[in-house]
Amino acid sequence: MKKYCLLTLVFIFSVIYPVFSEQVEVRIRYYDKKIYYTDTPVNIKLEIINNSPDTFRFKSSELRCFNYEFDVKTLTNRTLNHSKEFIMDRSTNQQVFFREISLAPGETYSITAELSDFADVNEAGVFILNARFYPELYTNENSRYIVSNNLTLNLRPASSTAAIQDLIDYETGEIIKANPVPPDEVIDYMLTARQKSQWNKFLLYLDLEGLYLRSQTNAERYRRLSQQDRITEIEKYKNLLLNETIDTDIAMIPLEYDILRTTYTDYEAEVKVTEKFQYSGFVEIKEYQYYLHRDNDIWYIYDYDVRNLGTE
Repeated sequence: MKKYCLLTLVFIFSVIYPVFSEQVEVRIRYYDKKIYYTDTPVNIKLEIINNSPDTFRFKSSELRCFNYEFDVKTLTNRTLNHSKEFIMDRSTNQQVFFREISLAPGETYSITAELSDFADVNEAGVFILNARFYPELYTNENSRYIVSNNLTLNLRPASSTAAIQDLIDYETGEIIKANPVPPDEVIDYMLTARQKSQWNKFLLYLDLEGLYLRSQTNAERYRRLSQQDRITEIEKYKNLLLNETIDTDIAMIPLEYDILRTTYTDYEAEVKVTEKFQYSGFVEIKEYQYYLHRDNDIWYIYDYDVRNLGTE
């Protein structure tokens, strides 16, 4: 049975803080990898991972602002303000309910958070963000916390036309989003989208950074770039891919295809496919080996090999 306790913030000015294990990790990642605009949600998955040999206990508040906050900075190190909702919830004199959660060694606790609930992210630009987790709840500026890894966020200006083109499936009228489907279904989705010239669907399961780094020349150059220049470079790569001027093997439109074999472990997968391409007077047959990795239950294509099988 869950036990709920009552904490009155007015009377809390002195707290005995536990020593948080360095082996308790807070990790954040994007819940759904896609292009983000200032007027679209940015959903982030936050995980608390107990890598220690002991049970880790923390207080979980019904109001998330007492457990979590996001620190969002521009590349010039300017910190974005907290959202109005976040400030209101934290500053209002109120009773805060919480329950105690225990994580055994090796266990993970996760939540999904919408960034705008915590930070005022209404301007376009490139940002670096991390999360702070308060195991004993936030009571004042001296409250102890555990900080997460950093994420880079590229927010594009709000554009109704561009946003609709990127996010709406015109066949169904639904929002396009990556789903936790098996690797062979990812390949089927990608190839079908290419046959129909649906670029927004074609890009959905592509790890553009992984594909870009297939080239040793690109990889060496990438290591020397700043974070902002890396984002710009991947955007250039995507545009070249869409214009079919780079990695033409993966951008070619197949006449038909047949998925032959799929093998995978928990985090890596390979899918073998034969694809046929129509040329003037003949059909070329190629065998593709697609390589995928799993990120937050979603499979993404990061590499591929091609072998010519002849013509018919």
